[in-house]
Amino acid sequence: MNTRKIFRSPAKDFWESDLGRRVLDAQLATVATHVRRLHGNTALWVGETQEPAHLLQQCMVRDPLYLRAGAQLELNPDTTPAFSPVLEMPYLKGQLEGLPFAKHQFDGLVLHHALERSADPRAGLREAARVLAPGGRIVIVGFNPVSLFGLRRAYAKWVPDFFSDRQFVNPLRLFDWLELLGFELDARPTYTDYRLPLVPPQSFDSAAAWFADRNVVWPSMQWFKRAPLGAVLIVSAVKRALPLSLTRTTNNSRSRLAPIGYSKVTDLRLSTKERN
Repeated sequence: MNTRKIFRSPAKDFWESDLGRRVLDAQLATVATHVRRLHGNTALWVGETQEPAHLLQQCMVRDPLYLRAGAQLELNPDTTPAFSPVLEMPYLKGQLEGLPFAKHQFDGLVLHHALERSADPRAGLREAARVLAPGGRIVIVGFNPVSLFGLRRAYAKWVPDFFSDRQFVNPLRLFDWLELLGFELDARPTYTDYRLPLVPPQSFDSAAAWFADRNVVWPSMQWFKRAPLGAVLIVSAVKRALPLSLTRTTNNSRSRLAPIGYSKVTDLRLSTKERN
């Protein structure tokens, strides 16, 4: 009998907290670097907080669009985007598993903590691949289960917490899904924020600042920061372009490889009389 409890917490409660602000600040520079590489006519940002979506204004995309993930769509949803004066771009509300867009509609796509809020992350990534045009770039940002935040996620299965209703996607599984969907990583995956998954008390911050001012470096911590154990994983990949022709040749390869008969050569050496 499954006695696991299910807790729900609004996404905005986390991103407006001190811990959520810290997570955003730690990843913002790296995400901005990948987003600036987006180009084309259209780009879609799927996330649950609007603040980092302003990065779309810094890339070479003519028409950016923001979709707030996790919002329940109505039976007959209005797919006409509304303009957000805060974001300075159109926005929609919807689910990652059912994007209301045509196939190959976007040249760039950003999934900002969207997979972990999806009921089926694999289906959500498949839907993202559907709306992305061949040659387009996708940027994925999500929590890393192989981290200290992953330990808090395990704890949150039983106690009400910010991470109780999130599904952390294993990086190896994510890389496998991208490969199966025809993506190729165009940059080395980045892991950020190796700190504890909580906001430390003021006394702890003062002690950390004291060590930092005196350049106290722990060798073990340097090794720890080189390992893929950061709280947030940031991935950039490009969707492979379709080949020019998918027609199958009608020639029989077996017949082309069949041996051809030649006259048998009995002796290639000339006799002494023939040489003279």
